[in-house]
Amino acid sequence: MLERQERSDVLPSSALRTNLTPVLARVLAFLDTSRNLDFMHEADVAPWMKRLWLGLLNNTKICQDQCKRIITRGNQTQQSEVVPHHFGVSKLVFTVQTPFFWLLFEDVKIAIGQSEDIGKSFDQDSPETMSYVENIISKTLYGEVLMSVVKKEEKNGVIKAYLKDFVHTEYPGKTDESEILCHALESAARQRGRDLDCLGMIRAVVYIHVIHSAAKERLQVFLEVIQIWPEVVMAVTELKERVGGNPLLTDDEMTLDVLSLTLLMEQLEPSKDELNTDKGRSDWMGRVKMYLPVIGRILSTTDTDLAHGNVCLRYMDHARCSWMRVMTMKLFLESFTGNKKVQLDMRCMPLWKMLDDQTDLTKLKSP
Repeated sequence: MLERQERSDVLPSSALRTNLTPVLARVLAFLDTSRNLDFMHEADVAPWMKRLWLGLLNNTKICQDQCKRIITRGNQTQQSEVVPHHFGVSKLVFTVQTPFFWLLFEDVKIAIGQSEDIGKSFDQDSPETMSYVENIISKTLYGEVLMSVVKKEEKNGVIKAYLKDFVHTEYPGKTDESEILCHALESAARQRGRDLDCLGMIRAVVYIHVIHSAAKERLQVFLEVIQIWPEVVMAVTELKERVGGNPLLTDDEMTLDVLSLTLLMEQLEPSKDELNTDKGRSDWMGRVKMYLPVIGRILSTTDTDLAHGNVCLRYMDHARCSWMRVMTMKLFLESFTGNKKVQLDMRCMPLWKMLDDQTDLTKLKSP
């Protein structure tokens, strides 16, 4: 009788598969967040990535506790299909460079939030705040594993991998855009006197969040320019590849917003005879009207958390003069287009050349 009862408590293999399959699917979906399982079979990953991936996977309090929460009855839901979660902005797919990146990302966000709760005067960029947050992260399970498996000479590889993942988490875009944004954040950190490569590993990871908070308003300018002129990404990339330096390509100051503004302004330089025909003038006015809201907003934005450096300020002054030149020509065309007494074909290009790119109507004296 006892034997029969024991046998009746044993689930048939079909029922076992029915119950286990969705649970295993959810566990695998968690482990493969943002293609995290690729570390398992990729042959060319850095040694520190393999060690960190295995160290986190084998840690009983990190992954195993996460998986336990997934398989508890209260968290089980009926799903026809289980899809791995993607941590990219708007759920866009990208492959993490840092094993289990999202766990460290959330730890840092929580720690920074705790630092903000200390007091309104608590400055994120202060040494005290950085030490406070760094200490919290160092004592997290992820932080302990990270520091135990990464060698000193591998530190910069970890920082660059985390920065790439961070940018993918905050911004959509292809590889070229992401690389440009990564470089901009590295330059922003140097502008604040904190080279990421010279900071400790945990402190650098924390500072990526801090410097992004300060620079994001100016980074948004670059994204706005992309919306109206997508070719700006290629223009920036090609400029960086040229031999010979443009002052805006400095590594010691974040200049991406002003660089994109300068490149956009170049698109408003009319070709030799463009303003001599009705179609040419119409095309030029179309570009001006499309770019006007973005350029106007960029030139009026001066009070930002990450202040413009000396190089940016110099080029901003030049951009304002160029913009006055454009606005003067725009007003001229709006005033006289359709006026048969004014021969626009003969007047526009001479006026453009007369104004030149140093035009500053605010300094003109009245007769």
